[in-house]
Amino acid sequence: MTNLVAKDFLKETVFVPSLAEQKQIGILLNTLDKFITLHQLKLDRLMSIKKGLLQQLFV
Repeated sequence: MTNLVAKDFLKETVFVPSLAEQKQIGILLNTLDKFITLHQLKLDRLMSIKKGLLQQLFV
């Protein structure tokens, strides 16, 4: 599609999940966000430990 015409765009059907399904999706995304944050913090701690151990090794 090279261009988008407003009148053609307005004719298109957009499917939207039900409110209950939207809430479930929101809960899932929130859980994933917390999971990613938790693992990022764990990775940061491990990288810090690695850096400290390497500094002790090459003193």
